[in-house]
Amino acid sequence: MLENVLECYACKMNNFVLKVPATVNEEGRTRAVPGIREQRQREAEKRAETLRREHLTREIQLGALNTRRYRALWREVMMRIKMPRIVEDVEVAWRNFERALDSKDYRISFLMDELDEAEEQYQRNARSHAETIDRLLRMYADRTDREERSYRRVLNDSLDRRDNEVDEIRRRQDQAEILLHAITRGVQRQSEESLDNFKSITLSKIDAFVEDSKDIRRISATQLENQLQSSWNDLRRVLSDYQNRTEDRRKYYEALREKDELDRQAIARQFVRMANLFEETRRLRSKIAAYDAAARKDISEISTEHDFFQKAYRTVKNRFLSGKRLLTLMEICRKYESHDEKVFLVTDCTRLEELPFLSLDRVSVPPEWDVSRQITEDFRDLTWFWQRLGSEQISTVQLRSERDRLGIEADHLRECLKMYMTQKVREEMRKYSV
Repeated sequence: MLENVLECYACKMNNFVLKVPATVNEEGRTRAVPGIREQRQREAEKRAETLRREHLTREIQLGALNTRRYRALWREVMMRIKMPRIVEDVEVAWRNFERALDSKDYRISFLMDELDEAEEQYQRNARSHAETIDRLLRMYADRTDREERSYRRVLNDSLDRRDNEVDEIRRRQDQAEILLHAITRGVQRQSEESLDNFKSITLSKIDAFVEDSKDIRRISATQLENQLQSSWNDLRRVLSDYQNRTEDRRKYYEALREKDELDRQAIARQFVRMANLFEETRRLRSKIAAYDAAARKDISEISTEHDFFQKAYRTVKNRFLSGKRLLTLMEICRKYESHDEKVFLVTDCTRLEELPFLSLDRVSVPPEWDVSRQITEDFRDLTWFWQRLGSEQISTVQLRSERDRLGIEADHLRECLKMYMTQKVREEMRKYSV
């Protein structure tokens, strides 16, 4: 965490340093200073930037080294503190485990006696269950015979109705064919008569008005062709309608026949499946009785073990959480140490005394400036502390948001898993019903 904070601080300092030359250049252009002075100023800024980067790199490396060193020291110290307590807890747990084994031996002997009594009770229950199952089998056989007779009766009625419907469809089809033939003959006869009439009228008009009635003759021929074409289109439409109706009825008949075959096959499969399910039900009832006795015995033993280990787990978990909270508090105290409390002090990258081109050794400083310089250093240390505190708070907020996001994803995953399991159960139930 400290390395991430130092890296963020280094990036901010680099961005701040990189913005300075552009600002200086703009101020230099506005004031129109000479070119030599501007070049010297840029070189001085580049040297200052290089030195700041080197100091910041050394600070980051030194901080990472201190973090690794004190992390290992804290772990070793905590292990030395907690190891005697852990040994005592292990001894207490071992004595508790021995007492639990003794109590289990006693309970096992008691359960063996109870098992003999349960075996006798099971034999009595098995005999009564066998009599009940035989009675239920007889009742089921009688009910199956009644249902089969009822099904046969309903099936025969359905087949009779289906045969009557097929005969009715065939009769209607024959009537439609007879009617269509009559319509076709009538239309054909009418077309021939109209064609003869139009021909005679046209020939008479052509003979009478051959020289001065060319337009009238063309109009009459066009009308005749249109009427003939309309009559032919009507005939084709009637034939196509009849063919479509006949094809639809044939498809309906084929669909009914296929559905009837599928129904017969489904009924046969259901009958076989009912017989198989009856046999499987009888086997499962016998298995359930045996599993019930074994499960009760296992459940009693498991519940006893669960209570003991649950109590031991809660004790160990509470002690582990106490140690974890103590380590967390020690780590937090270490993070929020002030600049002067550290064993290896970190050099401040903003100290002007370390810059060679601004060294205070070359300048005569009055004595009254020492107080102001100490105040400035204290203010910088305090600013650096609050910067570290702010970065740690930002990291804490980011971790909390990440925790909330993971919680939302976990809830969404639970909902998806619930929907998937529900869908799978529905599919299994649908397959079982089919």
